[in-house]
Amino acid sequence: MNRLHAMMEADLNEVRGGFDWWYGYFDQPRIIFASDYLLQVTGQIRNMLNMAAWHQIAFNEAWYAETNWLRQHASKGVDPFTMRGDPEEKRAARIDAALTGFFQACGSSLDFLAASTIGVLGIAADLVTASWTTVATAKTGPDKVRRNLLAAEGSPARTLQDGAISNILTAFDRQPSGWLTWALDMRNVMIHRAHRFELRRFYRRTQRDELQYVLHLPRNPQLTDAEAFVLGEQPQDLLLWEHAGTTMSGVLDNLTGAATHTADLLHDAWQHRRSDPALITQPDAQWKKVYPERRDLSLFGGFGNAVPPVGNEQVHVPPATARRLRAAKLLDSGRPYWVRALTFPHVE
Repeated sequence: MNRLHAMMEADLNEVRGGFDWWYGYFDQPRIIFASDYLLQVTGQIRNMLNMAAWHQIAFNEAWYAETNWLRQHASKGVDPFTMRGDPEEKRAARIDAALTGFFQACGSSLDFLAASTIGVLGIAADLVTASWTTVATAKTGPDKVRRNLLAAEGSPARTLQDGAISNILTAFDRQPSGWLTWALDMRNVMIHRAHRFELRRFYRRTQRDELQYVLHLPRNPQLTDAEAFVLGEQPQDLLLWEHAGTTMSGVLDNLTGAATHTADLLHDAWQHRRSDPALITQPDAQWKKVYPERRDLSLFGGFGNAVPPVGNEQVHVPPATARRLRAAKLLDSGRPYWVRALTFPHVE
């Protein structure tokens, strides 16, 4: 992913703005916006994978501490859950936060991969609202939808798009079957919906083994609790019967391997397109309007305890970020471009 991002960054034109070889695909202000966002989102995939890994570590550490605490109190012959105090409640909150954060980061990395794929392959879909569903639809969707997303059938551009998309989806076709759909459903339920029923339990494989404490996640997180209970033929159908830490480790391993392979495929496709810019015309559907109403300003200004805004003081950013901002004409020297190119909505 680092290699892909570095190659794309090298193609920025700080004078004209945006990616150098994108000139003429559509109007330059939208090329600048699309180039800047595509570079930004591609660079953040690795950050999301790192974040998922840190959430996994936080979960494992907190669960290890929880297990040891429960072992100590269970050996006293009392119900340990009646003895929980503030430290234990905080640890439980850390476990829940790490679990939610892990699946959020995994889902975000997939959304960012989708945006990168759409941008690099010139798929006719909005970059900012990209999702993994769009990439899958470009391969398996109805013919009419695929015609709208991809280049003309039989063209060299379509051959490149079809080949890359097929190989990307194959990279995610890993065992066990259904892991990707499950992970996306789990992200959705953790972020957008009521959290599903989970089971936390003690067990021993044999009488001689140390007492284990495990968390079981839902088998079908896209269902509600009531639906899962009704549709399941037996209680075992409700849950995954491995510890959540095992599931998280498998998801992250599969996701990291598939993302790495996807980055290699996008790297090759970017080089191919750069050597022949006319092969795929970047579709203007990726950035339909310079100022889209759906991303209108909230007018929110904070809660009233403002720190004095930046005036004449200098703001230091990493060199790569500074180069991206210069190519997007966002620094002081580039602002006159946007004054000429745009009329922004008036904000009181």
